[in-house]
Amino acid sequence: MDHFEVYDAAAEREGLDIGDYLTRELARAHGLPVPNYIQERQRKNLAAREGQVELPISA
Repeated sequence: MDHFEVYDAAAEREGLDIGDYLTRELARAHGLPVPNYIQERQRKNLAAREGQVELPISA
């Protein structure tokens, strides 16, 4: 099993880069609050993702 692939895919689903995802998960594992900057990045990334529209490719 490739751990990095699992973590990277989870980070992508959550709208975080791998470093922010790991920081968030470590905070949770240690019973610490998730840093505000990570929550803000995640909120912005998910909002941007929702605003993206796929355009058809014309030949």
